Amino acid sequence: MNLKFTRLIRVVFLAVTTILVVLSCSKFEDVTIDSPELSAVAAIKRQFDEQEESYSKSGQSTQKTFRQSLERELDWDFAEFVKDTLYVPIDLSLPENHYSKGGHAFLQNRVWLQAVKISGTDDYYFKMLTAFPDSSRNTDKFNGLIVYEDYFVGSKKTLAFENSVRSNKRIVSATKKHSSESLSKASALDCYDVQVGTVCVGDPTNPEAPDKCYPVLETLCDQSDGGSGPPNPGGFPGGDPGGLPPGLGGGGGSVNDPGGAKKKLIEGSSNSDCDAIRLAKLKMANSKIAKAINDIKDLKKENGVKLMLQNPEDLSTLTVDPNYIQGTYNSVTPSRTWNSHDGFVLGFLHNHPSGSAPSPSDLFVPAINLNALLGDPEVSAAALKNYIKNYSSIVVSNGHVYTISIKYSVNFQGLQVSTTNRTAENQRYGDLTRRYLLQNGLDGNNVNHRQEASEAALMRMYGDGVNITKQKLGEDGVQILKLDSNNKVKGSNPC
Repeated sequence: MNLKFTRLIRVVFLAVTTILVVLSCSKFEDVTIDSPELSAVAAIKRQFDEQEESYSKSGQSTQKTFRQSLERELDWDFAEFVKDTLYVPIDLSLPENHYSKGGHAFLQNRVWLQAVKISGTDDYYFKMLTAFPDSSRNTDKFNGLIVYEDYFVGSKKTLAFENSVRSNKRIVSATKKHSSESLSKASALDCYDVQVGTVCVGDPTNPEAPDKCYPVLETLCDQSDGGSGPPNPGGFPGGDPGGLPPGLGGGGGSVNDPGGAKKKLIEGSSNSDCDAIRLAKLKMANSKIAKAINDIKDLKKENGVKLMLQNPEDLSTLTVDPNYIQGTYNSVTPSRTWNSHDGFVLGFLHNHPSGSAPSPSDLFVPAINLNALLGDPEVSAAALKNYIKNYSSIVVSNGHVYTISIKYSVNFQGLQVSTTNRTAENQRYGDLTRRYLLQNGLDGNNVNHRQEASEAALMRMYGDGVNITKQKLGEDGVQILKLDSNNKVKGSNPC
């Protein structure tokens, strides 16, 4: 056996061993935990699925508002009990080609499925709760309106809350001090037009024209009769619609991290290939981001701009900082903050005049440390979820746009801790890039070959923590980057 073949066998052995170790370390995700609470959630979900199927087969139809008509995505993995009532977060998905003002596919409301046990039985009644705060502040107590409605039929009851307690005043008194524009008075004394969101759509005849955005309003009338109300106020089906979901003062642990919700988010959140592609498309469809890309794409020095939220829990407040940060030919320093004074930075956009692919620093330096968000009592679970789902580092280079987002949050969190030695990370990145060029007979002086090799290095180093998409400037085709069985970079769109 010659020396060259022996070395090859060693390389293959080490590679196989490394893969097996990684796979064995990741098997904790498949472990089944025997938990009474998880069993109870599963039983409630089965009953919900049965009722949903029964309602679907009944052919029953009701007139629905825009909000009620949206497709609902239930996050059963983050279901949480408050006493005997189960709350399941819901995302309201906008129609195709529509998006929120912040460039997202979901209406940015705080919505839950509420499963209330019917007294004396093992059955549950299912309601949908939608919260409309009368303040954009991130506080420990809830002030505003909550709509409780039959999940399937849609009959609803609207109640006012002050400091997370059912208001004993009419809504006119309860909302006089609101600081947002989500509520505006309607004709009736105790009714309000509530802005459930701002929906945008591009001009199909002129892609370069500004997006057309319009507010979606829904009239809600206060039906609180003061205090806790009668046992069954207004004959609402399923009994008293009262009860607050986690995080609005309803219990389930501390208000800042009810039931450890933030910890659960980091341990259990993931974004699929299609999530990453959808996020990239939504960011590119945002007119302010598109303008920033056009402003910096041909500059001879790296320039960057912060993507910011005015309200960390409301993605419709996404904006682009008007102040550009100028760097050198091959570097720029992003600004990361997450507070009301300096701003809630959700990502960073910058150019690469050299035409290079993203670097390790581009993946992690713009990101807020997830451990910091977890430990900050001022950061709510809703804000953390928004961050995990929508963080993006956008790099404009050589006629392409890369969008880096979080894949598995727990892995991303681990990489943030383990990649602090930037010199060592960049050294490894460079070594893997050169190795790819040599193994595949590519020319290191060719910018396209160099991009491909660098992409492969990134996927080898961080592919279990981040998603990376790529698209040509001015074109719609977004592709997710992957390594194939031969460790070669391939772009595809499986969605």
